[in-house]
Amino acid sequence: MREDKYGGQSHLTRVVYRDGAVYYIYIFIFSLANITVGLKLPQYAVLLAIPQRAVHSVLACRVVLHVRKQALRDSFEGVHSISLTTIRVEDSFVAREE
Repeated sequence: MREDKYGGQSHLTRVVYRDGAVYYIYIFIFSLANITVGLKLPQYAVLLAIPQRAVHSVLACRVVLHVRKQALRDSFEGVHSISLTTIRVEDSFVAREE
């Protein structure tokens, strides 16, 4: 795993790896069930195809939302914060009436 600038693993990296592993484990289990049903009961080969697509979509959304949540949390904690400076506008740029 990649380490952040402080020498430890970033929270975002941990979330990506954890959710990615969970995603692939569930998809693998669902695929095995789909293959097993297809081999044992050929007439029901497509029985799990639509639920597998739904689980794939739900898990992919879960990964994206968790990554987004962690990225926002890290930015609020100052890990990737941007400092703002004051902008001053001079009078010379303002059009004057004559």
